[in-house]
Amino acid sequence: MALGKRLINTGGVAACTTDSTDPFGDSSGLALYNLDYDASDASGNYDGTPTNVDFGVDGQINYGARFNGSSSYIQADGIFSSSPSVMSASVWFKTTVDGNILDIGDSSVSTAQNRIFFSSGLLYVSLNDGGGGFATTSATGLQDGNWHHIVAVWDDGTVTNGIKMYIDGATTPTAQTNSTQSFISALNLFIGANDNRGSSASPSIRQYFNGSIDQVRIFSKALSSDEVSTLYAETACVYTSTTDIVNYPTGTTPIAYYKLDNSSEDFSTGSYDGTDTNVEYRFGRFGQAADFNGSSSKIELPSALSDGATTDATCISFWFNVGEEVTSSTTNNEIMQFAGTSSLTGKIALGSTSGHMSGETFSVTHNVSGVYTYSQTNIPAGWNHAVVQWNSTDGKWDIYINSVKHTTYTVGTNAQGKFKLKLGNRSSAYYTGSLDQIRFYDAALTSDQVTELYNEKPEVDTSNFKTVIYDGSNSDQYISNVGFQPDLVWVKRRDDSDSHVLSDSVRDGDGTRLYSLFSDLTAAESTTSNQIESLDANGFFVFGDRSATNRSGQDYVAWVWKGGGDAVNIGVNSITASTPSIASDVSANQDAGFSIVKYTGDGGTATLGHGLSQQVEMVITKSTESTSQWMIYHKDLTGNTSGDNPYNLYFATNNELDLTAFGTYDSFTDSVFPVSRQSVSTAHNNNLNIDYIAYCFHSVSGYSKIGSYEGLGTSTVTVSGLGFKPSWIIVKNADDTANWNIYDSRRSGNDSGWGSMDTMNDILYPNLNIAEVEGGSTHVFTANSDGFVVGASNHLQNNKAGDTFIYMAFK
Repeated sequence: MALGKRLINTGGVAACTTDSTDPFGDSSGLALYNLDYDASDASGNYDGTPTNVDFGVDGQINYGARFNGSSSYIQADGIFSSSPSVMSASVWFKTTVDGNILDIGDSSVSTAQNRIFFSSGLLYVSLNDGGGGFATTSATGLQDGNWHHIVAVWDDGTVTNGIKMYIDGATTPTAQTNSTQSFISALNLFIGANDNRGSSASPSIRQYFNGSIDQVRIFSKALSSDEVSTLYAETACVYTSTTDIVNYPTGTTPIAYYKLDNSSEDFSTGSYDGTDTNVEYRFGRFGQAADFNGSSSKIELPSALSDGATTDATCISFWFNVGEEVTSSTTNNEIMQFAGTSSLTGKIALGSTSGHMSGETFSVTHNVSGVYTYSQTNIPAGWNHAVVQWNSTDGKWDIYINSVKHTTYTVGTNAQGKFKLKLGNRSSAYYTGSLDQIRFYDAALTSDQVTELYNEKPEVDTSNFKTVIYDGSNSDQYISNVGFQPDLVWVKRRDDSDSHVLSDSVRDGDGTRLYSLFSDLTAAESTTSNQIESLDANGFFVFGDRSATNRSGQDYVAWVWKGGGDAVNIGVNSITASTPSIASDVSANQDAGFSIVKYTGDGGTATLGHGLSQQVEMVITKSTESTSQWMIYHKDLTGNTSGDNPYNLYFATNNELDLTAFGTYDSFTDSVFPVSRQSVSTAHNNNLNIDYIAYCFHSVSGYSKIGSYEGLGTSTVTVSGLGFKPSWIIVKNADDTANWNIYDSRRSGNDSGWGSMDTMNDILYPNLNIAEVEGGSTHVFTANSDGFVVGASNHLQNNKAGDTFIYMAFK
């Protein structure tokens, strides 16, 4: 079965076609690669094996796959078991350079390749690598970095048909040529590269594709022009989320439900919250997932979840991802320990373990003495779904992998029927990989209910801000499943010294990289340093082996904000007869109260359009072309003695309030904000002909809050009225020389043993490049449903008695 795609319709003409292998209902559809999450075929018959492919990127239909142009490809063997007389392929692609889009060929004969590829200014469809002819069209307009659609038809032995290509829904062939040459025997599929293996056992890949590919379909017939038009007009299927439904699948009530979205809380009743140790929460199959390090990570579940009785029926549904294909070389990778006595414990594990059969890769045992219930070799890379249940009625174990039921097993008299105790660990064995969407039931599921779970649909992500945790790799990598296309990305290396890196969509870059600014430095933006490559529909790309953003063995955090996408120009006097006085390019997300403003200074006191619907409350500005301080306005900073000129703070220093830099308070309106020329060269935001960037924020009910509080020293400070539980807070003592502090719930929690899941005490400093610091039990912020509590530390940085602290918080 397919691992990442869900077959919605089979047989007949599908009401929704983009998830159906056979959209025309005539059994001509052989394979469909949606490429949203993996290389699986929606029919389940021809799942592909990806190599160095990034999934979940911007696609034409939902998400797509990105190929790096040097080593990325997908291979699926046996699409045709014998030589066909006709076939068609439908592909969406996006690129700017030459390369091989798709290849259907005989793996043993180097010249038996039927390809779609760009070369030397032309787009080709070839039969038998050109031996049977080419259909070609100009590549002009097709290598523009936008999505285009091609249908290729190969009709061998037919002089009047031969090879055809249709581009972007054309109702007549864009190009065609006659051919009488036949296909050569068994055909295999390569996506994103050309198969040139010949008789060699090891592939020799050439002509890699550099760009994105989506919605690859293979047919066993020649598509008609009407069918081509239908495929070109396809739109994504609309579905209803199920991951937010507690009593799912239909007719069930789970004992406990662990969504693993940043916590081990029980989402069903809250009665069976887990306790996690050294578990990171990363983005997973549905939203976030729990990531286990293989050495110390575990989640302990309450014993009340199960009594371990042998007569009870029990079921667990879960998704697991080990990141690579599981083979017989995998050992002692134990996903969970389930119910048992002190001497008898069951487990679900990957890989060969002591006393077990050679080569097993997924096993369920009712005790550790080696009684097997099920094993399956070669569990593929990526996310897999498992249901394991003890069926007391039959006295057997039922095991489903990716909705396929495998042989049930009868176990001995000491069979343990309830799941409990630990996730990610049993005894000294630990799990390396991720778990997501875990549901426990006290009754066995039917096969239809298992299929419902396998076909789960995620909640629609409406986020405008996220904190993302990821590991460095030394190789270019896609930080995926953010849930939206970010417009501002702020990255910090957590476990060593390195500058904070900020990139945004408005400053963009040179086409090969985004330009970088550094909050702990006064330097101009870097136009040569490769840190962040691009921002994508579901995340962002970082370059390989960059210490600040992607060094192997290092931990990173990224804070990402959704703006308004492509910037629009707000011209001089375009809002009123006198505002704004400087034109700017603006990406504004009015719903989230956030915008990015790029402008060139005029050397005076000026106003700029911020693109938002109400007055901004915090503005962060920086010259992008000169060495100068970051200048920060906050609505609660006191001004001069007359009270009408706001003071400012800096990022790249721990200084207290300083000179006036933002005009007057009454120049802040629901459409513009002011900037002023400064006489000092080290701090400015409107000097003549200097380029600047500004990040603008205002509070949004239930989502963000910009405010201040007074320090109480040795008493805790309770900040309420936010209307939400904050997951991210930035704080600065405005009255003293003190570091900026950033707290977030993704990096913090109860790992140290003293806190709860709502405590945030891991600190990063925007004005310093140093590693993450643990604040301890007093230097801590504790989030609640309406705000946060500051620890009673009398600390200069967050609770010095009598000092004013400004903050900005996000849900």
